[in-house]
Amino acid sequence: MPSVHYTVLYHSSGSNDAYKPVITINLSGKSVTVPYAEEGSALGVYKYEDIEPGILKALYDEETRGKLKVARNKFVREWAGEPDGQASQRIVNLMKEMIAASTKPVPNQG
Repeated sequence: MPSVHYTVLYHSSGSNDAYKPVITINLSGKSVTVPYAEEGSALGVYKYEDIEPGILKALYDEETRGKLKVARNKFVREWAGEPDGQASQRIVNLMKEMIAASTKPVPNQG
């Protein structure tokens, strides 16, 4: 997404893939499934009147942009693993492990 300057999202797991500042808007007051803002990888906006200032902060405040970048890199590694191009292989290996574990005989409890 080279032409993207920032990302605003509702509920997306791909937001941090943009490697640009991310803004989450949660006007509902409800808890979120993935804590982007809570863990610092996105700028959280919780009131309507804070939407525009949040966008401007994500675009132009270099301190905020730096903090978001550091937190985003940490967040991606903690939630998705190392971005090393091996995610598909890790998923295949995990599936094989899960299949192997589910086909093992259960010991007789009698």
